Amino acid sequence: MAASSPITLSRIETVAPDQASLKAARKLLNASKWPTMEHDAEMRLLWGACQGSGASAYSVTVEISDLGAKCSCPSRKFPCKHAIALMWWMAEQPERFSEGEIPQWVQDWQGRRRRTTPADAPKPSRAGKSAQAAAMAEPERPRDPEQARRQRERVRKARETSIRRGLEELDVWIGDQLDRGFGAFGPQASEQCRLMAQRLVDAKAGGIAAQVEALPALYFQTPEARRYDILLETLGALHLLAEAYRKQDELPDDLRAEVRTRVGWVMTREELLVSSDAPHVSATWTVCSTRSESQPDRLVRYETWLAARENGDLRTALLLDFVPASAASKSAPSLEPGARFEAELAYYPSATPLRAQIVTQGSVSAAPDMPSPPEDLPAALARYDDALTCNPWISQWPLACRDVHVARDGAGEHWVVSNDEEAAVPLAGDQASVLVGVKDVELVATFDGRWLTPLAANSALGPLWCTS
Repeated sequence: MAASSPITLSRIETVAPDQASLKAARKLLNASKWPTMEHDAEMRLLWGACQGSGASAYSVTVEISDLGAKCSCPSRKFPCKHAIALMWWMAEQPERFSEGEIPQWVQDWQGRRRRTTPADAPKPSRAGKSAQAAAMAEPERPRDPEQARRQRERVRKARETSIRRGLEELDVWIGDQLDRGFGAFGPQASEQCRLMAQRLVDAKAGGIAAQVEALPALYFQTPEARRYDILLETLGALHLLAEAYRKQDELPDDLRAEVRTRVGWVMTREELLVSSDAPHVSATWTVCSTRSESQPDRLVRYETWLAARENGDLRTALLLDFVPASAASKSAPSLEPGARFEAELAYYPSATPLRAQIVTQGSVSAAPDMPSPPEDLPAALARYDDALTCNPWISQWPLACRDVHVARDGAGEHWVVSNDEEAAVPLAGDQASVLVGVKDVELVATFDGRWLTPLAANSALGPLWCTS
């Protein structure tokens, strides 16, 4: 850090909203992303342009005295990663800044800032300079509920605009894949999808970005003879999702909620519990299975699959938890397969409600078996088709059936077959291989339209609980 710099890294850490913002800002310390970085003659203000994934660069300014900042990006964090990066440049390489006349937009912003004048400023307390700097850098809080509502609405509209621009880029990208031909996808799949996913993340469309980023893994895990089919299906689903988002006001409320969630809007637990659109179900739930998966964003995704008998039917639910990979061993969900408990669940609004949160929960005991499904395999497959008609973006759906057995074909592949041999579906993994040859199996599995992945089963051998 140059001695002449008026900003230190310790000051930046004081005003950063979280460690994730610091990490994101560190990645922006790339000279090619900053076509301009300037300061005024008195070294009171910094401003610059940071090139994101869109056509227009973000305009960023920082007031050095208290590290107050403004950026044209739609981020809800204050200061955003672009402002933190501009501060970081000054802290480490102030020579990169040139002296310039203060632009009008910077003057306008500075004039709107409401802060204490030096004559009225309170004297520093013993709490230390870092606490004072953090308080001064805090954004102005709205003075009344209506002002707060208008501020939230401005942020929401800015994000809506950003997402729509990102979806326009996605349309172009999908068209490029079709123009090149699917034969060219494989060699460039990882890099192409990573770049497109990053553009969508920058556009605040994290949900659809994750789907794009997962496409190469899905493509290469699929048998070669079906890879082009899965690529066409996935690109079609992404295009349909983008179109649905643009026309969301024409959709039923439950499908609109599904579309917004898949694009990247998140409903917090607090919002879920007070939502009038969230179904609440109280029942005796059995944990059928738990799954964990490490994600590219260094989070571990935990899935806990529940089932309960309800009015002669079998109701299912999915609990999702996301934990930093560094803390995964200490923060894994406590519910284990084979556990049973009374609970009230709140389902997230959706055209096909599945994901839920526990509202209230009773004591946990061991389940003697899995709740019995009421349907055979053909009826369960028909129910899946009905769900897909309501929600074409279903990626995995719980399918429960009775009166089946597991068979192995000549190639060593496993199949779930109805006892009357009217239906058969390939079975993924080897956890259900112990059931080969056992009749009258009751099975709960997830179905992706191609393969069943077992969650739990009842048979003459006793209950089977699956984990992965």
